[in-house]
Amino acid sequence: MAAASFSSLAESPLMPPPPYTPEMMQVFPPAGIQRSGQNCGLNALVQFLTGAPRIVRQIGTSSELGKLMQKIYAAQVNATTVDSSFGDKLRAWIGENLTDGDKAEWDKEGYSSNDKQIDVLIPLHCILEKAEVRIRSIQQKFFEGFKLLEKDETSERQEEKHSSILFQLSMEELNFEKLFQAFFQYFTESGETIQRQLKEAPNDLIIEAQRYFQVPLDGEFIAGKEERGLKNVPKHIPLPPEYTADNENAAYQLKGCFIHSGDLRGGHYTYLRRVEETWYHIDDATVTEIEDPSDLIAKGYVFHFEKVSSDSS
Repeated sequence: MAAASFSSLAESPLMPPPPYTPEMMQVFPPAGIQRSGQNCGLNALVQFLTGAPRIVRQIGTSSELGKLMQKIYAAQVNATTVDSSFGDKLRAWIGENLTDGDKAEWDKEGYSSNDKQIDVLIPLHCILEKAEVRIRSIQQKFFEGFKLLEKDETSERQEEKHSSILFQLSMEELNFEKLFQAFFQYFTESGETIQRQLKEAPNDLIIEAQRYFQVPLDGEFIAGKEERGLKNVPKHIPLPPEYTADNENAAYQLKGCFIHSGDLRGGHYTYLRRVEETWYHIDDATVTEIEDPSDLIAKGYVFHFEKVSSDSS
């Protein structure tokens, strides 16, 4: 696998001048981002955003984040890399936009410094909340802090607007299809069946394979990491009509995924992104064209699926 090289399209008469729209960038190969300090996770986060134009639109192209995105768009157009100050500026923006509770944790852990590696889920959730893409766990009863189902809820069909799903790999099940189905139909501790629907098929479906977990030991919680990845992650998935309140029949394609190597104390983030029919592995400033992404997809733990079709029945 050789690093990809691309010609600049900046002088093309077909290319409008900046500001560039998020949608316009979907035909351009990714631009690498030079790393400063421990910003590899933030660099991977930006690569996710370049492949999620509707999320960027939802936040606002004139926002500070939107202005930062213009830098990577310009680098895509000119086939160059983004300078190393980008991650510092993004880190500062995230710190300013966290909720009060998350902000306190952010400050306590020292995440404001680029010498501290951030779990990419912290800024990812911040951005998704800004874009009104809410988080919900399919394994919520196993996580401290998540709302338990009440008795009077167990017989009702659950309707959720959330478009982020959490797969907990430490619960032994690793098959993508089974975990996906379990989000929409699962059993309570009392043996009752819960049927869940989405109010609508989201434009962007974010699926997390939860590899980090805590187990009780001698009155304390011991943190660990599940090294196994999801099995049989598809490049295309249907969303059957019974999964949405308005019986929308939608389909999704895999647009990209976060990859993390290392453990709870540190490691390295990269991103795998699809541009039209070509896959690219982005490791900070290095962009490599990938013929077969299967091995990298198997190492992914946060997946971005984009809606490609929809029919209401």
